[in-house]
Amino acid sequence: MSQKSIKHSGSTPDLSLETVSRRKRGHNDEFTEAFEQFKKQIMDTLLEFKSDISRETAEIKDSLKTINEVTQELKCEVNYIREEYSAMKKSFEILDTAQKKVQEEITTFKKSLQFHSDNQDDIIKKLEVYSREVNSISHFQTEIDELKNQNKILNSNINERDQRDRLLNVEIVGVPEMPQENLMQFTENLANHAGVVIIRENILHVNRVVSKTKNQGRPKNIIIKLSTRQLRDILISKARKCRLTTSDLQIHRKVTPIFVNEHLTIYNKNLLKKAKEISRSKEYQYTWSKNGRIYVRKAATAPAIPIADEEDLRKII
Repeated sequence: MSQKSIKHSGSTPDLSLETVSRRKRGHNDEFTEAFEQFKKQIMDTLLEFKSDISRETAEIKDSLKTINEVTQELKCEVNYIREEYSAMKKSFEILDTAQKKVQEEITTFKKSLQFHSDNQDDIIKKLEVYSREVNSISHFQTEIDELKNQNKILNSNINERDQRDRLLNVEIVGVPEMPQENLMQFTENLANHAGVVIIRENILHVNRVVSKTKNQGRPKNIIIKLSTRQLRDILISKARKCRLTTSDLQIHRKVTPIFVNEHLTIYNKNLLKKAKEISRSKEYQYTWSKNGRIYVRKAATAPAIPIADEEDLRKII
């Protein structure tokens, strides 16, 4: 087979070379074309890869941008959270301080409550003592009220007794004192001027008395004790109607009125004085005493109101 090839090659050498050359050229062209196609494929692949890479790079950039934006937002959120945390921390610190203060105040309040509770216990104990004392005082007050009532009754009885002792007496007010005066003769002159017949035997006693309420320059009152109450009442009634003065009894001094009254006790005199004052303020027309008793009357046709003690003064309305 080798020899045939040699022979064939020897008979037509140029043709064989051309053929070989053509074959080689054909083969090279195919190779070149294949290479170009491969190259083109490679380039296309590279371009496609490049395009993919560019696209993916762009996507990565977009993703990175998005990530960056998200990161910035996260940073902002983190900063906000940090600020919020810091504010919350401060708030917790303030709350903790406030809580401690409240706890201190609660502790102080508890101590205060305990103190007040102790004081309350002391107060309750003192109140119990005071209650017992009040009960004791109330008992004493009852006894005092009873004693006051008894004393009032006793004073009333004494006043009535003293007033009974004065039922025969006449009290003369406003007669000037004179040296070596004859009070017996004065009594007879007074009775004669009043139109009352009185003899010496009817005059049991006559003298001046010192007033309990001393008035400078005012003469002592004259007390005349007569034999009967009837005679006393007549003398008082007629003497009051005469409206006696010092001139009527030939007393050569400044002319002043002379008053002839019942001889009242000190208590009854003060009671009569108060009754007159209230009667004037309430526009009562009459205030008088009779047989040691005091009366007031609003008008001539009104009933007489007896005044036995100061409580009766409330009847003058």
